[in-house]
Amino acid sequence: MQRNIDPGVYEIILIDNGSTHNCNEDELRRLLPGLVVHRLQNATVSPVPAINFGLTVARGDLVGVCIDGACIDGARMASPVLLSKALAASRLRDRPVIGTVALHLGPELQRERVKHGYNLAVEDELLAGSGWEADGYRLFTISVFAGSSGGGWFELPAESSAFFLRAEHWRALGGWDEEFRDAGWRFREARRLGACADPTGELIMLARRGDVPPSPRRCRDQQPEPALRAVSRRV
Repeated sequence: MQRNIDPGVYEIILIDNGSTHNCNEDELRRLLPGLVVHRLQNATVSPVPAINFGLTVARGDLVGVCIDGACIDGARMASPVLLSKALAASRLRDRPVIGTVALHLGPELQRERVKHGYNLAVEDELLAGSGWEADGYRLFTISVFAGSSGGGWFELPAESSAFFLRAEHWRALGGWDEEFRDAGWRFREARRLGACADPTGELIMLARRGDVPPSPRRCRDQQPEPALRAVSRRV
């Protein structure tokens, strides 16, 4: 799943925020033996309480929240050394703010490609022919930068879909604002901008690391209710 990092160094936390389509925990644990799963009993339409709960139970010094497809509907596919490079980047600064860019599968932005017949069958064929399971970097050969990351690797994106801060930094920022009670997830930018505006934080963007979302319909079909994944790294 991830290269250049011992599975014992990190934990993956999945929080089910009221999903009516339960995940297959046995299959997930086959891939991730140390997976931590929580199901919120009083889930709300907003994902914010689930994210903040995840931040409280994470045991690591560095905590990453995969915010966008990866957190809300399990949609994103992380590049092979996302975790190891985030961990390495965290050692460069006292209070790092670490982000990634986002990409879309296919030769153009998905919102454009779906107008021309792009669907799950086309996407499945694209993935099957890429050999990504043998080498996750092949995802880059069948994807383009998302609109938010249109400037490429060396320009600050409009948003980051995987965001890493030290645990104490998350606490200092107060987590996510629970006044946000909408079902959408544009709330993520308020916290990202808050972290970037923190004069004690130092922004680090990971080059050639990112996450790729399958088609929007796959996201809706496979897991229409919100769920959250957080990743924390232990020292």
